[in-house]
Amino acid sequence: MFRSGDILIYIALAVFISIPVFLKEPQPADWRIRISANDRVFYADAGKDSVYVIRSGNDSTEIEVKGRMVRISSSTCRDKYCVKKGWLKETDTGDIICLPNRVIVSFEGVSEGGIDAVTE
Repeated sequence: MFRSGDILIYIALAVFISIPVFLKEPQPADWRIRISANDRVFYADAGKDSVYVIRSGNDSTEIEVKGRMVRISSSTCRDKYCVKKGWLKETDTGDIICLPNRVIVSFEGVSEGGIDAVTE
Protein backbone atom coordinates (compact mmCIF):
# COMPACT_ATOMS: atom_id res chain seq x y z
CA MET A 1 0.00 0.00 0.00
CA PHE A 2 1.18 3.55 -0.72
CA ARG A 3 1.62 6.03 2.04
CA SER A 4 0.92 9.72 1.45
CA GLY A 5 4.63 10.59 1.28
CA ASP A 6 5.39 7.84 -1.26
CA ILE A 7 3.49 9.58 -4.04
CA LEU A 8 5.54 12.77 -3.57
CA ILE A 9 8.76 10.77 -3.69
CA TYR A 10 7.69 9.05 -6.94
CA ILE A 11 6.70 12.36 -8.54
CA ALA A 12 10.00 13.97 -7.51
CA LEU A 13 11.92 10.97 -8.87
CA ALA A 14 10.04 11.10 -12.20
CA VAL A 15 10.76 14.82 -12.57
CA PHE A 16 14.44 14.32 -11.69
CA ILE A 17 14.82 11.51 -14.24
CA SER A 18 13.06 13.45 -17.03
CA ILE A 19 15.07 16.70 -16.67
CA PRO A 20 17.91 15.64 -19.06
CA VAL A 21 15.33 14.75 -21.73
CA PHE A 22 13.89 18.27 -21.71
CA LEU A 23 17.22 20.10 -21.42
CA LYS A 24 18.96 18.26 -24.23
CA GLU A 25 19.12 20.32 -27.42
CA PRO A 26 18.66 18.44 -30.66
CA GLN A 27 21.96 18.21 -32.52
CA PRO A 28 22.30 17.56 -36.23
CA ALA A 29 23.93 14.27 -37.10
CA ASP A 30 26.52 15.99 -39.28
CA TRP A 31 27.33 19.32 -40.88
CA ARG A 32 27.89 20.23 -44.48
CA ILE A 33 28.86 23.47 -46.11
CA ARG A 34 26.34 25.16 -48.37
CA ILE A 35 27.86 27.25 -51.15
CA SER A 36 25.47 29.37 -53.16
CA ALA A 37 27.07 30.91 -56.25
CA ASN A 38 25.62 32.30 -59.46
CA ASP A 39 22.10 31.13 -58.55
CA ARG A 40 23.33 27.55 -58.00
CA VAL A 41 23.79 25.65 -54.75
CA PHE A 42 26.69 23.30 -54.04
CA TYR A 43 27.46 21.27 -50.93
CA ALA A 44 30.88 20.46 -49.50
CA ASP A 45 31.83 18.01 -46.77
CA ALA A 46 32.71 19.96 -43.61
CA GLY A 47 35.02 17.18 -42.43
CA LYS A 48 37.21 17.13 -45.54
CA ASP A 49 39.95 19.77 -45.95
CA SER A 50 39.67 21.23 -49.43
CA VAL A 51 39.74 24.38 -51.57
CA TYR A 52 37.01 25.42 -54.01
CA VAL A 53 37.31 28.14 -56.62
CA ILE A 54 34.12 29.75 -57.91
CA ARG A 55 34.53 31.60 -61.20
CA SER A 56 32.06 33.91 -62.89
CA GLY A 57 33.39 35.85 -65.84
CA ASN A 58 36.48 37.74 -64.65
CA ASP A 59 35.55 37.30 -60.98
CA SER A 60 36.71 34.46 -58.75
CA THR A 61 36.20 33.49 -55.13
CA GLU A 62 38.36 30.92 -53.34
CA ILE A 63 36.71 29.01 -50.49
CA GLU A 64 38.86 27.03 -48.04
CA VAL A 65 37.59 24.25 -45.78
CA LYS A 66 39.89 23.18 -42.96
CA GLY A 67 39.33 21.51 -39.60
CA ARG A 68 35.51 21.73 -39.79
CA MET A 69 35.74 25.47 -40.48
CA VAL A 70 35.29 27.44 -43.69
CA ARG A 71 36.42 30.82 -44.98
CA ILE A 72 36.72 32.81 -48.18
CA SER A 73 40.49 32.96 -48.49
CA SER A 74 40.63 35.23 -51.54
CA SER A 75 38.29 37.11 -53.81
CA THR A 76 38.48 39.53 -56.71
CA CYS A 77 35.90 41.83 -55.11
CA ARG A 78 36.96 45.38 -54.27
CA ASP A 79 36.53 45.71 -50.49
CA LYS A 80 37.16 42.05 -49.53
CA TYR A 81 34.75 42.11 -46.56
CA CYS A 82 34.18 38.41 -47.19
CA VAL A 83 37.90 37.68 -46.74
CA LYS A 84 38.07 39.89 -43.63
CA LYS A 85 35.19 37.91 -42.05
CA GLY A 86 37.64 35.07 -41.39
CA TRP A 87 36.82 31.53 -40.36
CA LEU A 88 33.27 30.35 -39.81
CA LYS A 89 32.88 27.37 -37.45
CA GLU A 90 30.11 24.82 -37.81
CA THR A 91 28.51 26.05 -34.60
CA ASP A 92 28.55 29.73 -35.63
CA THR A 93 25.42 31.40 -36.85
CA GLY A 94 25.45 33.53 -39.94
CA ASP A 95 27.01 33.35 -43.37
CA ILE A 96 30.02 34.60 -45.26
CA ILE A 97 28.75 36.70 -48.13
CA CYS A 98 30.62 38.11 -51.11
CA LEU A 99 27.96 40.34 -52.61
CA PRO A 100 29.83 41.53 -55.72
CA ASN A 101 30.67 37.93 -56.74
CA ARG A 102 27.25 36.62 -55.62
CA VAL A 103 28.68 33.92 -53.31
CA ILE A 104 27.18 32.86 -49.97
CA VAL A 105 28.87 30.29 -47.71
CA SER A 106 27.21 28.79 -44.64
CA PHE A 107 27.00 25.66 -42.53
CA GLU A 108 23.94 23.50 -42.73
CA GLY A 109 23.05 20.78 -40.25
CA VAL A 110 22.15 17.42 -41.71
CA SER A 111 20.02 15.03 -39.73
CA GLU A 112 18.14 11.94 -40.63
CA GLY A 113 14.40 12.45 -40.42
CA GLY A 114 12.80 15.37 -38.65
CA ILE A 115 12.16 18.87 -39.93
CA ASP A 116 14.64 20.36 -42.42
CA ALA A 117 13.22 23.88 -42.57
CA VAL A 118 10.29 26.01 -41.55
CA THR A 119 8.83 28.75 -43.72
CA GLU A 120 6.23 31.36 -42.90
